[in-house]
Amino acid sequence: MVRDGRLLLAHFHGSDHTFLPGGHVEMGESIPAALRREFLEELRVKVGIGPYLGAVEHGWTTRG
Repeated sequence: MVRDGRLLLAHFHGSDHTFLPGGHVEMGESIPAALRREFLEELRVKVGIGPYLGAVEHGWTTRG
């Protein structure tokens, strides 16, 4: 989500990194529909969906 040139990022309290918010696509659901649903569920906002720009995948190891 971009507003006024600023990008929405997530951050866990006590961690030293930020990340893009995530979600998942339900079986049979389009990616634009999943984005709309996730924003409505998580932030209670209705959003317009722009063009697809790409994807970022990242893996990490947690303590324990």
